Amino acid sequence: MTQLILAPFRKIYKLPKPAQWTVAVFMSLAGVSVSITLVAIVYYPFWILLIPVIKTINHFSFSPLMRLSGMLNYYSPMLLIFKMNDDDWEFHNGTTFDYLLNMKWADNGIRARKEIMLHYCNGLLNIIKDIETKKIPLKVDFSGISYFFNSKTAKMLGFTEEKVRMRRRLLFFIDYLNLLLMYSFSRGKIAFPNIFKVKKIRISGEKLVNSKDTIKRIFENLKRKRHEALSA
Repeated sequence: MTQLILAPFRKIYKLPKPAQWTVAVFMSLAGVSVSITLVAIVYYPFWILLIPVIKTINHFSFSPLMRLSGMLNYYSPMLLIFKMNDDDWEFHNGTTFDYLLNMKWADNGIRARKEIMLHYCNGLLNIIKDIETKKIPLKVDFSGISYFFNSKTAKMLGFTEEKVRMRRRLLFFIDYLNLLLMYSFSRGKIAFPNIFKVKKIRISGEKLVNSKDTIKRIFENLKRKRHEALSA
């Protein structure tokens, strides 16, 4: 029954463009309606406590519309780019809708983490390809903020760590429910992300291109392990 309900959502980007837009607009309006209803039935000031819930609902419901409108640029199913300006682009993890679109519940845990890492590497390689073909200027700096970066791996790939501003840290608290859902899925159990350890990493387009061989090696290794696991 669950798979039957989810099937139309998982095929959204295979539909004709007008149908994609129709579904995306419907989802957005549904998300807004649910959010307004929640605020309406909860007395002030207690509705403030609903902000993380509303943020999670909108994070999910607006994802297709933001993708179709070009606000979010996908380089793989789980790695997307938000352009802060012409010279500063931010890496972002896939949304909760992307988890629903590309993962099955049975994938939770180690399999999910490996699959997500595979998508990250694939996304980086696609970005590098666009830099090499001059679709992306070499001068662009890429940055990402998260709580699960492995500092050693990031450094090996040419990333440098920077201090995260307080405003950005606060956004993680507001978005905590959303992060909790995705992190718990990747761990295969209820798990609370330690957002006090949030880090920011940055890399130039030139350094990213120089890391191509290392990223490709990691990507091919992950693909080989996935194939072996499926064949077992």
